[in-house]
Amino acid sequence: MKRAQLVQRLAEFVGATDTIFKAALAKMSERVGRHSQVFRDETEQNTVAGMTLCEQLVYLHSVDFNAAGIPQKRYLDAIRLCLDDDEVYTDRIVMSALERISLDFLKSNESLPLAYMRTIILTCNKHETLHPWICQVLLPRLVEGKIYNDRRQWEGWMRCAKMLERVGSSGATSIDAINKLPEEQLKLYRSKYPS
Repeated sequence: MKRAQLVQRLAEFVGATDTIFKAALAKMSERVGRHSQVFRDETEQNTVAGMTLCEQLVYLHSVDFNAAGIPQKRYLDAIRLCLDDDEVYTDRIVMSALERISLDFLKSNESLPLAYMRTIILTCNKHETLHPWICQVLLPRLVEGKIYNDRRQWEGWMRCAKMLERVGSSGATSIDAINKLPEEQLKLYRSKYPS
């Protein structure tokens, strides 16, 4: 199937049982395995088939669960199921998907998907190898995109920054990202999470 068709049916798979959901994801990516970390750009002349693992995570985040009649908990659980399978959805694949979503956020005026910061927090707990990238690239990029204008995402950003504020075994710390906050948001962060 073409990727566009799979994107249209993704909500249907999310609403199914865990077994069906996982089987559908495996089937989507079976012929594009060597491109698993890539989000392929599509043009009118070049339509892509299947869905890479990176694309699956990106499109799962943008599922309109309300329109599809899927409970929010199921939407969040579907993403967590993928993240829990770290032999398939490796740190590199998760990083690639988070990267794509954050770059799209910077380029457009659209808000981040509901589960985005939750995914980053889950990733912090699961993939310590990504702490330096999250601290040095992702959190500052989200500040640049003014994540603090979205109350829900801002709460997640602050929580994530607090989790990574102390220098961990990876040597990463979110202090530089925190210091990039505008003065008002920095005060808000420090009132919630004193040093």
